Amino acid sequence: MSDTVLLEAFQQLDQYTNAVERHMVSGYQRELARTARDARTQVLRSLLLHDSVPPASLAQVGLDPTASYVCVVTDITDPVRSVDLPGVFGMVDGLLTGLSPTVPRCLDARAVASPAVPLPDIRPVYHLCAAALPLVDAHGVHPLTDLAPETAFAAQPTLATLLATTLLSPLDPTDDFHRELAATALSYVDHAHRLDHTAAALHVHANTVRYRLSRLRSLTAFPEDTAPMAVTVRWWWALREWLG
Repeated sequence: MSDTVLLEAFQQLDQYTNAVERHMVSGYQRELARTARDARTQVLRSLLLHDSVPPASLAQVGLDPTASYVCVVTDITDPVRSVDLPGVFGMVDGLLTGLSPTVPRCLDARAVASPAVPLPDIRPVYHLCAAALPLVDAHGVHPLTDLAPETAFAAQPTLATLLATTLLSPLDPTDDFHRELAATALSYVDHAHRLDHTAAALHVHANTVRYRLSRLRSLTAFPEDTAPMAVTVRWWWALREWLG
């Protein structure tokens, strides 16, 4: 066998060896990443769903037992995307969830973030974030506190139905005009009883808003602007429920 043939054989063997080595290193790195991700996920699940977690286990995944963290629940179902987020993230109940020292920014997903709370208090806060997530209809990180009324009311669907059927019983949900009256009233409450803001939101004249409110009051007990806050809240909740 000539020296040229031997040289080519050694070169091919060297290329093959390098390729195998790169493949093994890459596989080892992926396995390390997967193992670390699995460890973080296990700690998160225990912390958010089940039992308390020993401080040593928290420290192993980068959590300080004495610190406060923002709880973040997203609609992301791909665990690989956790690498782009600050803090400790993993899959909890099928959704990418995590604890972060700060509120993540520019997140291309629907997400709810709590205020920072100590780890011993994180479990009920997580459940609130998970309950609030279905109420979010736009991408971005939404503060849990901004969704507080909707989240609280969504937890009482039977009471909402009773309230709507009681306060709005004179209205027919299949009547387009009645639905127009209810939608106008809801927008009026949402806009702090401002005729001009309500009219702009509905793309109608302020007099149209005034007329619709008058017609609604002739059919129901929809309150005047001077009603106590508790009364206004009951009507806001009833209108939302009635409109579906």
